Amino acid sequence: IPALFSVYTVTLCASLSTESADVDIIRTNLIDAFHAYTWSTQSDTEQSKNLPVQSSLQYKILVNVQNCAWTCVLREILRLTILFPYSITSGVCLLTELLPIPLPLTVRQPLTENETNVLRDDFHRYHAVLHYVWTHDTNHILQRLIQSLCHTSNSIMQEVIRRFCMQLIDLGAKLAKVVMKTLMDELISTWKNDHSETAKASKQSISDSGRLVTFIASLTATRSGKSALLALLNFSDEKYTNIIHDMIKYLHTRAESNETCLCQEATMSIIQTLCDANLSLSSTKSTENSLQMLANALPNQELLSDILSNILRLLSSTKQQQTWTQTTMGIRTMISLAEHDFGLQMIRM
Repeated sequence: IPALFSVYTVTLCASLSTESADVDIIRTNLIDAFHAYTWSTQSDTEQSKNLPVQSSLQYKILVNVQNCAWTCVLREILRLTILFPYSITSGVCLLTELLPIPLPLTVRQPLTENETNVLRDDFHRYHAVLHYVWTHDTNHILQRLIQSLCHTSNSIMQEVIRRFCMQLIDLGAKLAKVVMKTLMDELISTWKNDHSETAKASKQSISDSGRLVTFIASLTATRSGKSALLALLNFSDEKYTNIIHDMIKYLHTRAESNETCLCQEATMSIIQTLCDANLSLSSTKSTENSLQMLANALPNQELLSDILSNILRLLSSTKQQQTWTQTTMGIRTMISLAEHDFGLQMIRM
């Protein structure tokens, strides 16, 4: 594994003037070599042949997660990623190459039943292994990696860690919730530091918390990311709801710097996503009634009421403290809520 990791790092360092086709072929072969470790052993396959289909699937995914080859490979990749500063980017890039592409997939033809089962099996297996590593790793390497890199101001690293978090969140509900919880905890800590009385007196920049809000906004724009955030806001500690309230109140602060403006626009993006009833994991073909689908797609009534009152206050302000982008997002949020009776009732209240 260290040798494959080192060669992969070298391929990322190749300049654009080199034979890029050859480098791409080498990188593809390296990814295939890593993927060879993910398959179950022959003994596992033989033992699961006599089991029912559903039991066989659960057996392949859940049994021996602790000692399976993919778990060992993943832990080794994470160890090598944080071993040297120059290996951080290549390590996260490698992880994004190994994980499945987030759903929905863009295909020219509908997938067959066998292809769908294979895809679902892959997602369940990756989710089981990564969630096990997240919860049982004594060094918490994966968690500390995300906690550190979500603060980065490097545009390349921002894109890489954003793609990695999107893939993690898309694998399954348990992993999505712990990833979003980690990011929200980081935001709470950073927000307190940037908006403390000492920071206000010294006119300290809020660029760190602003970057985190923008980062979370990009993840919340996906269906799985929004569902994970709603799970924290509706069924978890009140500190997550309180930080959203603080972010909403911050919209009324005059944007005297570019960082403040970007933070407010990212906050409006999160609000717009939370109020979009069409962005949810519930299918339009689902047997759930419309009220149940709205309950799964919108924040709780208290938070929604606070969002609406602050949007109306922002739109009716005569001090021209909001930007055109914030005004547009506020109007779009009101329009999306007005598309159903529950939203109209909340607006009237």
